[in-house]
Amino acid sequence: MKICHIITGLGFGGAERLLVNFSNLHAKEHEVYIVYLKELTALVPELDPSITLKYIPLKWNAAYNLKKYLADIKPDVVHTHLGHADLLGLGVSYNMPYKLFCTMHNIWFKWNKVDQFIFLAYRFLLNVWVKRTHVINISRVVQTHVVNTLRVPSKRTHLLYNGIPALKTDPKQASPDLFKEMGIDPAHFNVLFVGRLAPQKSVSTLLLAANLLQNKIQNLKIYLVGEGQLENELKTLCESLGLQHLVEFRKPTPNPEKYFACCDVFVLPSIFEGMGIVLLEAFRAKLPVVVSNVEGPKELVQDKHTGLVFEPGDYNALAEKILKYHNTPELREELGKNGFDFYNEQFRIEDYASNLLKLYTSI
Repeated sequence: MKICHIITGLGFGGAERLLVNFSNLHAKEHEVYIVYLKELTALVPELDPSITLKYIPLKWNAAYNLKKYLADIKPDVVHTHLGHADLLGLGVSYNMPYKLFCTMHNIWFKWNKVDQFIFLAYRFLLNVWVKRTHVINISRVVQTHVVNTLRVPSKRTHLLYNGIPALKTDPKQASPDLFKEMGIDPAHFNVLFVGRLAPQKSVSTLLLAANLLQNKIQNLKIYLVGEGQLENELKTLCESLGLQHLVEFRKPTPNPEKYFACCDVFVLPSIFEGMGIVLLEAFRAKLPVVVSNVEGPKELVQDKHTGLVFEPGDYNALAEKILKYHNTPELREELGKNGFDFYNEQFRIEDYASNLLKLYTSI
């Protein structure tokens, strides 16, 4: 089978890592092409060398160039990911002969009125222009959004939770050498966030919680692994709260599992989230999690069983949950193990890749 994926970029995002991981598996038996539209290439070295990459920049002639490329390679399946790629890929696919899939990774784009115009564009594309498109949804809340807001018939929507690869070593047996490599002190109580420094992730909630905890957890350390539009604003907030000695900003990495192995708790304080693939990475690392009570993450985290839950934006409650983990090592171990078992049962990348191929062939 000849499969062509179109994605906005190949930077350090959950959708991007998912694409890289399952494409590497598909490339063992199929011909895989990946088109990217922005010069975000951090994950390119992680791709199987047999995968054909094509950069088509988002310029005035992008639609023409993409349509010509698809006509040249003649794929059996075209699969789009993320906003720019969805709109461009679906837009050029009118009357093209291939099977067409679109993965919906989130329920919002801008978290403002602009989204309403984007939703209208999706409605037109999915229900008028290329209504043969099948939409893959990463969670139940995303599927509900696709059916109710984008008005895609349920027979063309498919629920397929994300998956990630298993680790080759015991995730909780971080060696002294790894701690040294990462510049993390195992004697500290290390709290981790991995993701974009963007409004959606509400990282300020974590910083405000850290401010409440700095005199209650003497060895507290916060690691923010990521980059984004709010980086300078968040650094300013740290300074105003006097948290410079507690908080470290780290650049994104293709190997975030090293951070998960060295930390004690993972926090995802998002105000909205399609699913949160970083939660699966925390589960895989047997790392206890604290998440905001929003659709997507709460499909994964059962309070007091696979993690602890707080109301979005409530930094007092978040501080209480982190303190509870600090004071109760046995709770960290129990919930970390439960999350790991949940990952092992339902979120292996091999199962995701296999189920996706079944969709490709059954349509």
